[in-house]
Amino acid sequence: MDEPRDLTQEALAEAMRRGYEIDVVAMEFLAVGEDENAWVYRVDTEDASTRYLLKVRAPTESNEAASAVQRYLYESGVPHVVAPLRSTTQSLSVREGRFSLTVYPFIEGSTGVDAGLSEQHWRALGYLVKQLHTSALPPDLM
Repeated sequence: MDEPRDLTQEALAEAMRRGYEIDVVAMEFLAVGEDENAWVYRVDTEDASTRYLLKVRAPTESNEAASAVQRYLYESGVPHVVAPLRSTTQSLSVREGRFSLTVYPFIEGSTGVDAGLSEQHWRALGYLVKQLHTSALPPDLM
């Protein structure tokens, strides 16, 4: 998968500065993920300990709903849920041209698929899935 041709990394960095007050020092395109209509970047800031994951895709209602559910579960204390950060206007994404930008904390590491799961990891995953399935969403997220 290649980067979107009509959206430069400079434009993405400027959108992150405007929308999230994040000053980008470097950005790396990551050819990861299963969504063929999304592009993912690792974003570095001046503070070497602070990195972000930027997801770029066409805006849709389902994307916005998924972000809202992630944020709700995170704020409700469901463990291991990584939620999108809020923008300067408190939205969960910002627009740049015909694209929607969503910013997450960047988590360094390998996936369970790549690293394998121990029995303890499987139990933690089962507990997470149980919490996801028993979490009651508010009516506006149903």
